[in-house]
This record gives sequence, structure tokens and C-alpha cells, in this order.
Amino acid sequence: MAFSYRCISLLLFVLVFGLFERVPTSVAVADDPLFSVFEKWVSEYGRVYGSVTEKLQRFQVFKSNFQFIESMKNQPGLTYTVGLNKFADLTNKEFLQRYATYKTRRVSSASTPFKYANLTTIPSSIDWRSLGAVTPVKDQGNCGSCWAFSAVGAMEGINKIKTGNLISLSEQELVDCVKHSA
Repeated sequence: MAFSYRCISLLLFVLVFGLFERVPTSVAVADDPLFSVFEKWVSEYGRVYGSVTEKLQRFQVFKSNFQFIESMKNQPGLTYTVGLNKFADLTNKEFLQRYATYKTRRVSSASTPFKYANLTTIPSSIDWRSLGAVTPVKDQGNCGSCWAFSAVGAMEGINKIKTGNLISLSEQELVDCVKHSA
């Protein structure tokens, strides 16, 4: 025979343990109607998990987040909405670790907490014009570079907020840096 006993043993090992790894998925979620919602979400967001165990763990996180979303739907007076999105398989801790910190360039692997993580009072509105963080209105004319005017306006404002100096920047310099392809 072309296969040796060693090859057959290896093949049987792979098949048996491959089948056993899939068993917990079907057993653990067979009666859970949310698993089909999770599978659809996994497909929509292109999630691929390294193992069945990881997939089951992510399903439990997804399920917890889904239940939270459902509990929030009928809360009176909410000024925000919640729903399933690309973060639905992350715990709050994982989300904060990935998205509420930023890497500093001075120290290669240091993380600094999100600046407003402990903010408790938020004004209902801020008029940056009255705080002097907006330059006078500029006229773009017919140049078609509204993107440059909005980007430069944002940079002027953040510069004023961070440094205290309001400097009028040049939209033209930004437009000149863009290479147009024909």
C-alpha cells in the first residue's frame, strides 16, 4: 500500500482532533438563536478567528453586547443610539485598550490614556468664534478646493486651541502639494 502506518495514524489523528474541535461549537450554540445573528455579523465584518475556542469566546462577548444594545433601545431620554457595529465582538476593556489610547512617538511602545477619559461635565455647545479659534471667512472662489479650506480651517482651530496662537494658514500651499493624475 502507498500509505505507511505512520501516515495513516497521522491522518486519523488530524481527522479525529479536527472533528473534536468542532463539536463544542455545535453543542454550545445549538440552542442559542443569537448564534445565527453572530454568524451573519461575522460574515458581514469579515471576522476570522484562530480557533473554535476563540470563536466561542467572541460569541459570548457578542452576545453580552447584543443584550446590552437590546436593553438600551427603550431607554427614555437617550441622546444617542446603540447598535451592532464592527466592535461588537470586543469587551469594553479591549475596546478602550485599542481605541482610547494613542502611541507617542518619543517612547516607542508607551501608551497614554485618552485625554478626556475621565471628563464628567460637558458643555452643551462651544462657539469657537467667540473663543478666537476661527480665522475670518475666506473665499475659495471657483477653485473647487473646498476640501483644502475645511482641512486648513480645522488645523488653524486646533493650533489655536493647543498653542494659544491663531495663525492663518494657506490653502493654496496644501492644494499645491496634491498631485493630480490625468
